[in-house]
Amino acid sequence: MREWAHTAKVVIGAVDELHTAFLIAKEAAQGKLPVVKLVGTVAVKNAQSTNYAPRFEITTWIDRPADLPLGNGHAAPSAINDQARMAMATQRPAPPPPVQQIPQTTVVTEGAEF
Repeated sequence: MREWAHTAKVVIGAVDELHTAFLIAKEAAQGKLPVVKLVGTVAVKNAQSTNYAPRFEITTWIDRPADLPLGNGHAAPSAINDQARMAMATQRPAPPPPVQQIPQTTVVTEGAEF
């Protein structure tokens, strides 16, 4: 088992979309696991920089390995699937956050005292 973590909003958003695709898939309700491929990136520009959001695609589904149980406190796949469908039916996509304006810094001339 491996863990992959990231803190960039563009990456978290892409993983969230992948997770939603997993939750609503009929294969997830059958207890299967997705095989995921990174198919590219999308440039996301703001006033200060350009970030690259990953684009993930579920390529196929496999049976859950016996050594990878659901674990305590997790809902059964069919219950997760039903919850995801209900949530998606009632949710509207959130508007993107406003771009924060970073104030210009004051140029300090050489030899200035402050």
